[in-house]
Amino acid sequence: MAKYAIVHQAAADLEIVVAGDDPAEQLIISAAASDLGATTRIEFVDDDIELFDLLEARDDDTLPDLLILDVRSAAVGGHDALATLGSHERFWEVPVLVLAPSEDAAEADRCRRAGAVWFEAKPATFGGYVDLVASLSQRCSELRRAEAGHVDWNRIFERIFTDQ
Repeated sequence: MAKYAIVHQAAADLEIVVAGDDPAEQLIISAAASDLGATTRIEFVDDDIELFDLLEARDDDTLPDLLILDVRSAAVGGHDALATLGSHERFWEVPVLVLAPSEDAAEADRCRRAGAVWFEAKPATFGGYVDLVASLSQRCSELRRAEAGHVDWNRIFERIFTDQ
Protein backbone atom coordinates (compact mmCIF):
# COMPACT_ATOMS: atom_id res chain seq x y z
CA MET A 1 0.00 0.00 0.00
CA ALA A 2 1.38 3.41 -0.98
CA LYS A 3 2.24 5.88 1.72
CA TYR A 4 1.65 9.57 1.30
CA ALA A 5 3.48 12.61 2.56
CA ILE A 6 1.83 15.79 1.44
CA VAL A 7 3.51 19.13 1.94
CA HIS A 8 1.40 22.25 1.35
CA GLN A 9 -0.76 20.36 -1.16
CA ALA A 10 -3.12 23.28 -1.88
CA ALA A 11 -0.29 25.36 -3.31
CA ALA A 12 1.84 22.55 -4.76
CA ASP A 13 4.07 23.80 -7.56
CA LEU A 14 5.80 20.47 -7.96
CA GLU A 15 4.62 16.89 -7.61
CA ILE A 16 7.18 14.18 -6.95
CA VAL A 17 6.82 10.42 -6.62
CA VAL A 18 9.61 8.73 -4.67
CA ALA A 19 10.09 4.99 -5.19
CA GLY A 20 12.17 3.34 -2.51
CA ASP A 21 11.68 0.91 0.32
CA ASP A 22 13.48 2.77 3.13
CA PRO A 23 10.96 4.36 5.53
CA ALA A 24 13.69 6.40 7.22
CA GLU A 25 14.71 7.94 3.92
CA GLN A 26 11.07 8.68 3.09
CA LEU A 27 10.75 10.50 6.41
CA ILE A 28 13.96 12.46 5.79
CA ILE A 29 12.84 13.57 2.32
CA SER A 30 9.45 14.60 3.67
CA ALA A 31 11.05 16.47 6.57
CA ALA A 32 13.49 18.21 4.22
CA ALA A 33 10.58 19.48 2.10
CA SER A 34 8.76 20.64 5.25
CA ASP A 35 11.90 22.33 6.53
CA LEU A 36 12.07 24.34 3.32
CA GLY A 37 8.41 25.27 3.44
CA ALA A 38 8.39 23.84 -0.08
CA THR A 39 5.19 23.94 -2.08
CA THR A 40 5.72 20.36 -3.13
CA ARG A 41 3.50 17.31 -3.02
CA ILE A 42 5.53 14.19 -2.40
CA GLU A 43 4.08 10.72 -2.71
CA PHE A 44 6.02 7.63 -1.64
CA VAL A 45 5.71 4.13 -3.03
CA ASP A 46 7.57 1.11 -1.71
CA ASP A 47 8.15 -0.84 -4.90
CA ASP A 48 7.91 -0.82 -8.67
CA ILE A 49 4.49 -2.48 -8.64
CA GLU A 50 3.06 0.40 -6.59
CA LEU A 51 4.92 2.88 -8.81
CA PHE A 52 3.40 1.57 -12.04
CA ASP A 53 -0.04 1.12 -10.45
CA LEU A 54 0.05 4.76 -9.37
CA LEU A 55 1.19 5.99 -12.80
CA GLU A 56 -1.29 3.81 -14.71
CA ALA A 57 -4.16 5.18 -12.59
CA ARG A 58 -3.42 8.75 -13.69
CA ASP A 59 -4.37 10.65 -16.79
CA ASP A 60 -1.58 12.07 -18.93
CA ASP A 61 -2.15 15.56 -17.55
CA THR A 62 -1.87 14.39 -13.94
CA LEU A 63 1.42 12.51 -14.16
CA PRO A 64 4.00 13.68 -11.60
CA ASP A 65 6.59 16.32 -12.45
CA LEU A 66 9.42 14.10 -11.27
CA LEU A 67 10.17 10.53 -10.25
CA ILE A 68 12.92 9.73 -7.78
CA LEU A 69 14.14 6.13 -7.88
CA ASP A 70 16.40 4.39 -5.40
CA VAL A 71 18.45 2.39 -7.88
CA ARG A 72 19.61 -0.14 -5.30
CA SER A 73 16.28 -0.75 -3.61
CA ALA A 74 15.52 -4.45 -3.76
CA ALA A 75 11.81 -3.74 -3.83
CA VAL A 76 11.94 -1.13 -6.58
CA GLY A 77 14.38 -2.75 -8.98
CA GLY A 78 15.70 0.61 -10.14
CA HIS A 79 17.28 -0.55 -13.38
CA ASP A 80 14.21 -2.51 -14.42
CA ALA A 81 11.94 0.38 -13.47
CA LEU A 82 14.06 2.79 -15.55
CA ALA A 83 13.91 0.48 -18.55
CA THR A 84 10.13 0.15 -18.25
CA LEU A 85 9.64 3.89 -17.83
CA GLY A 86 11.87 4.62 -20.81
CA SER A 87 9.98 2.27 -23.10
CA HIS A 88 6.47 3.20 -21.95
CA GLU A 89 4.49 5.39 -24.32
CA ARG A 90 3.05 7.54 -21.49
CA PHE A 91 5.81 7.65 -18.90
CA TRP A 92 9.04 8.16 -20.84
CA GLU A 93 8.73 11.95 -20.67
CA VAL A 94 8.53 12.12 -16.85
CA PRO A 95 12.02 13.13 -15.68
CA VAL A 96 13.76 10.68 -13.36
CA LEU A 97 16.32 11.39 -10.66
CA VAL A 98 18.20 8.28 -9.56
CA LEU A 99 19.58 8.13 -6.03
CA ALA A 100 22.38 5.66 -5.38
CA PRO A 101 24.42 4.78 -2.30
CA SER A 102 27.54 6.40 -3.80
CA GLU A 103 28.89 8.17 -6.85
CA ASP A 104 29.79 5.59 -9.46
CA ALA A 105 30.55 6.81 -12.98
CA ALA A 106 29.68 3.48 -14.60
CA GLU A 107 26.41 3.26 -12.67
CA ALA A 108 25.57 6.87 -13.53
CA ASP A 109 26.23 6.21 -17.22
CA ARG A 110 24.11 3.06 -17.15
CA CYS A 111 21.21 4.94 -15.53
CA ARG A 112 21.44 7.87 -17.93
CA ARG A 113 21.45 5.51 -20.93
CA ALA A 114 18.33 3.89 -19.46
CA GLY A 115 16.56 7.26 -19.25
CA ALA A 116 17.51 8.96 -15.99
CA VAL A 117 17.97 12.71 -16.30
CA TRP A 118 19.95 13.00 -13.06
CA PHE A 119 22.06 10.59 -11.02
CA GLU A 120 23.20 11.47 -7.51
CA ALA A 121 24.69 9.84 -4.47
CA LYS A 122 22.30 9.82 -1.55
CA PRO A 123 23.07 12.78 0.69
CA ALA A 124 24.96 11.89 3.85
CA THR A 125 23.27 14.53 6.00
CA PHE A 126 19.85 16.05 6.54
CA GLY A 127 21.23 19.31 5.14
CA GLY A 128 22.19 17.45 1.99
CA TYR A 129 18.60 16.26 1.59
CA VAL A 130 17.35 19.82 2.15
CA ASP A 131 19.69 21.02 -0.62
CA LEU A 132 18.54 18.20 -2.89
CA VAL A 133 14.83 18.95 -2.37
CA ALA A 134 15.48 22.68 -2.79
CA SER A 135 17.09 22.05 -6.18
CA LEU A 136 14.26 19.93 -7.58
CA SER A 137 11.85 22.75 -8.37
CA GLN A 138 14.53 24.66 -10.27
CA ARG A 139 15.61 21.56 -12.19
CA CYS A 140 12.04 20.75 -13.25
CA SER A 141 11.39 24.38 -14.20
CA GLU A 142 14.44 24.33 -16.46
CA LEU A 143 13.23 21.14 -18.14
CA ARG A 144 9.75 22.63 -18.65
CA ARG A 145 11.24 25.75 -20.24
CA ALA A 146 13.32 23.53 -22.53
CA GLU A 147 10.21 21.58 -23.55
CA ALA A 148 8.36 24.84 -24.25
CA GLY A 149 11.13 26.00 -26.57
CA HIS A 150 12.70 28.47 -24.13
CA VAL A 151 15.96 26.61 -24.11
CA ASP A 152 19.17 27.61 -22.43
CA TRP A 153 20.95 24.45 -23.58
CA ASN A 154 24.23 25.39 -21.91
CA ARG A 155 22.51 25.58 -18.53
CA ILE A 156 20.49 22.41 -19.15
CA PHE A 157 23.55 20.37 -20.16
CA GLU A 158 25.61 21.81 -17.33
CA ARG A 159 22.99 20.70 -14.81
CA ILE A 160 22.50 17.30 -16.42
CA PHE A 161 26.18 16.45 -16.75
CA THR A 162 27.39 17.92 -13.48
CA ASP A 163 24.38 16.71 -11.42
CA GLN A 164 24.02 20.06 -9.69
